[in-house]
Order: sequence, then structure tokens, then C-alpha cells
Amino acid sequence: MDDDDRAGHEAIKHIIVRAVMKGDLSFNEKSQPVFNKTETPITFREPKGADLLQMDSVGGGGNQRVFTGLAALSDGVATSKTFANMPQSSLKVCKAVFQLFMA
Repeated sequence: MDDDDRAGHEAIKHIIVRAVMKGDLSFNEKSQPVFNKTETPITFREPKGADLLQMDSVGGGGNQRVFTGLAALSDGVATSKTFANMPQSSLKVCKAVFQLFMA
């Protein structure tokens, strides 16, 4: 791991740890991250190959692909629109979970 990767992972780790400390993020009995700051908690699962193909098939910019990926990892609990309408502070936590899965 080079210094740039290490710095990126440290930043993501800081976001995740802070969210856990605030109670916005927890982990269920399957060790899956659960984002608790929404009306219905969002549980994220590990991505499968089909999820990666789905993200590749999405047109548009990088954020649209991330929102599609987040929606896929939530098993239908949340949609791309859910993430597009989130406050930045909440979206930052969800994107950090996504980035850890994709690392």
C-alpha cells in the first residue's frame, strides 16, 4: 500500500469510527454495517459480481454509479434517489462504507 492509499484509508476509517461513536453506524450479527440515521435503517451487504456489472452499466457521472452501488448493496431498502436526497453528512458515511467494500 502506498502513501496515497494509506492516507485515503485513514480518512475513510476516521469517518466510519466517528459514525460508530455517534451511533449513526452499527454492525449487525452478520458483521454487516447498518446505517441508523434514516427512518428505516439501511443494512449494507458485501457486493457480488452482479452488483459490479450493474454499476458498470449505469451511464452518467461517478456519483450516479456510487448511488446505484449503494442502492444495490442495501438490497432494495434504499434507492439511488434515497442517497441523492440525503444530507451530505449522512451521505459521507454511506459512501465511506461503499469505498471500504470496493477497496
